[in-house]
Amino acid sequence: MRPLGMGRWLVPTSVNDCSASHERFQPRLLPPQAACDYDYFRERLDDPLQADSGVAVALFGRTLLAVPVGGKRRGGYASYESLTDALQARDLLAAVPVGFPDLRVRWSPDADTCHPVRWGDPAPRYWEGGDDAEGRHHGYSDNAIAAFLRGCSRPRRSAAD
Repeated sequence: MRPLGMGRWLVPTSVNDCSASHERFQPRLLPPQAACDYDYFRERLDDPLQADSGVAVALFGRTLLAVPVGGKRRGGYASYESLTDALQARDLLAAVPVGFPDLRVRWSPDADTCHPVRWGDPAPRYWEGGDDAEGRHHGYSDNAIAAFLRGCSRPRRSAAD
């Protein structure tokens, strides 16, 4: 499910990789490499190692990476299909001592739109710079932003990256 308006940068193209076992599942934080979108972030962040300082938020259904603020990354978010999942994710991230300031859930009244958990500075409004400004706010590389604006699904990293 692709969120409308928000969430253009963080949602994997397929959530099939994000499935979790439904047997006796307990929501919890895991190492970042356990997240289904870990490689997605490593390929797109200006500082790929920043993904390693994140945490995987494991909820009933899928495990998503939460990348902390820092460096060029001023804010972040992860989107959840249910409000209950978003509230659980916010509560789990609140236990992380650094990197997730000003945690908040943005409830969506539209059934086809996910509920994002946001942290850090508010993202720029679309009319304040468009998708490229949002990409910079979330710490994505110039190559990732350019690829996104061209409609590419995977940016190519140069030898210097």
